[in-house]
Amino acid sequence: MRFDEEEIFASDDSIDGTTERRTFRREEMTACESCGRLSPPTRMTCLYCGASLPVPPTGADLRRPALKSLEEGERGFNVVLLPREAEEETRDSERPNPRGDARVEAASLVRVGPEQLNEMLASSVPLPLARTGDRAEVALLERRLAELGLHIEIVSDDDLAIEADPPRRVRRIEFGEDSVMGWGGAGVESWRAAWSDLVMIVAGRIYRRRIEVDERVKRNAAGEVVDARELIDDEAVIDLYFAQVRAGWRIMSEGFDYSCLGAHKGLLAAKNFARLVETLRARATRSVFDDSYKRVRHLLQFAWSPAEHTESSGLRHTAPGRFLTGAVTRVSNDAQFTRYGRLLSHYARRKREQR
Repeated sequence: MRFDEEEIFASDDSIDGTTERRTFRREEMTACESCGRLSPPTRMTCLYCGASLPVPPTGADLRRPALKSLEEGERGFNVVLLPREAEEETRDSERPNPRGDARVEAASLVRVGPEQLNEMLASSVPLPLARTGDRAEVALLERRLAELGLHIEIVSDDDLAIEADPPRRVRRIEFGEDSVMGWGGAGVESWRAAWSDLVMIVAGRIYRRRIEVDERVKRNAAGEVVDARELIDDEAVIDLYFAQVRAGWRIMSEGFDYSCLGAHKGLLAAKNFARLVETLRARATRSVFDDSYKRVRHLLQFAWSPAEHTESSGLRHTAPGRFLTGAVTRVSNDAQFTRYGRLLSHYARRKREQR
């Protein structure tokens, strides 16, 4: 594929429709120091060779981050929008609430709609605006969003550590006077933690979607879909975060031993799960309970989209000369919910340490 520099002088870097089409003169273009060709001043990398571009002569404010999706397991940085504290809203703040035009500009930088950014600003929880592995993009977003009046902070994936320290699945717990003990299953390691060390309880739901497609194999032609199935399930979940344990404990509503409820144990898992949450909250009086995930889940997808994996289910012989090939796609918000809980606990621990 060949690019023509004349064609990109009229450049449109808008992906989400939040910015208008911009036209640039040749003298406004940025010359690549590696290949010497011209790119629009909105770009941070060369359109042709991918090398980092110098700051354009028209200034750095025109630059827009690409915000490319990271591969699974690739580390990055999360640009987090922090909520305005209640006490800040009652006095003149050094960070004024951004005006409408500033909000539109900020939304275009992080590739979200102005309406979604307004929802984020109105929420009472920290939310990720963007995730990128490019340090230059991180620096640009940190500077520009602050200039536009947003209270943001950069949190690295290493700080959240969902791959390095995955949640500890707990299937049975035992209440003590001063502590709680959890087991992952029969014959596995147990963990004990003091009630006073329980910093946060994060509630939500884990959604799973499985799509199976079978295609008939044809010679010299595209396959014909002969069958498709879709299975969807969801399950209530809570993550418990402690002062000294970054991984936290995960309790799923299904497959959990509710014997710890004693005489309050019922027949239905949903009711038992609700009673378990109530008991934990009553005993962990210093902890913070947060069930905002369901309310803000649609705002997390811009930075943390649900994980999706597709794999082949192999070739099957169905009749003489006839074969079927299949593919299975799995979609889950497991990692998204984990990131959100880790982010909330990150700030909850900090707040506790500052008291």
